[in-house]
Amino acid sequence: PGPTRAPRLAAWDRRTGERRWSATIPTTTDAGERPLKTSTDPAESWADFAPVSDGERVFVPWSHGGELWLHAFTRQGKLDWRMPVGPASSTVPYRLAPVLH
Repeated sequence: PGPTRAPRLAAWDRRTGERRWSATIPTTTDAGERPLKTSTDPAESWADFAPVSDGERVFVPWSHGGELWLHAFTRQGKLDWRMPVGPASSTVPYRLAPVLH
């Protein structure tokens, strides 16, 4: 297998169409002790998640090494926080869309 591709998140200016920022979604644990699993299968798309925003942060779900994680990015594209939110037990990629309330 080739190198693991890093998942990315990007934001564009809705008036001009210019890219404002781009950020890499972390693929290691907070302590860095084990890599979080990412796909190397070319048939799988990195567009398997649906980010959502509350106007202040962009929330991105991602499946890592058997766990579901939620990442929060600032409007400037900086990772604000991330946390595991439950187990991921599937043989197919997750298509996730968080709901804010």
